[in-house]
Amino acid sequence: MFFGKKDEISGEKETFSLNKFRQFVEEDRKIEAIKMVRQFSDTGLKESKDFVEHYQAAGCSWEAVREAYRDMAYRLTGEGREEDRKEEPQIGKNEIKEIENLLRSGNKIMSIKKVRELTNVGLKEAKDFVDYLGEVNFSWELVSEKFPSMAENLNITTSESSGNVNLVWLNLPSGDQEAFSYEDRIKIEDLIKQGQKIMAVKIIRDITDMRLGLKEAKDLADDLERAFS
Repeated sequence: MFFGKKDEISGEKETFSLNKFRQFVEEDRKIEAIKMVRQFSDTGLKESKDFVEHYQAAGCSWEAVREAYRDMAYRLTGEGREEDRKEEPQIGKNEIKEIENLLRSGNKIMSIKKVRELTNVGLKEAKDFVDYLGEVNFSWELVSEKFPSMAENLNITTSESSGNVNLVWLNLPSGDQEAFSYEDRIKIEDLIKQGQKIMAVKIIRDITDMRLGLKEAKDLADDLERAFS
């Protein structure tokens, strides 16, 4: 069977076969094609399904799918990124902050372009990365969990406390989440760190036009305080 551990029997490591993959797609054996991509690219079901569907939509053009999913294609065949890998950029906090600032300012296209420049991934992968970054309110912790290989390429490091703090904000109802800007959150978090929880509670209530009662605002401040502990 194709998906067995052939290498344990023959002593040779099984590799991705582009011809076999093309055959699966052309014969409309989509599930087998997706399994094959998952096995050899070590990616999730959705990413593998998107990869196969893009390949189909592009008329079974490997060049097209490689451009859209450059990182996955490279992991499958080892081709397509040799020139990119010759001079890998030294990525620091400034570049990561630039991606974030571009997206915050509404310049999504440039943020996607920046991600592609730094990671050498395809357009679709970079767009998914940036979209998710916005969805989780710039929680690099959550982004790193969903896109581990790209996070590694970007040298993203996150602390446990910063991830916990982001989760506190994400657990708010969507209407309340939108009430707090990035600057508001930083201001409140700084007050919590400085032990000024009463002032933080007052600001929380002011920002939400008192929609959050005293108890709800205090609970939020308490959750943030625990996240920093």
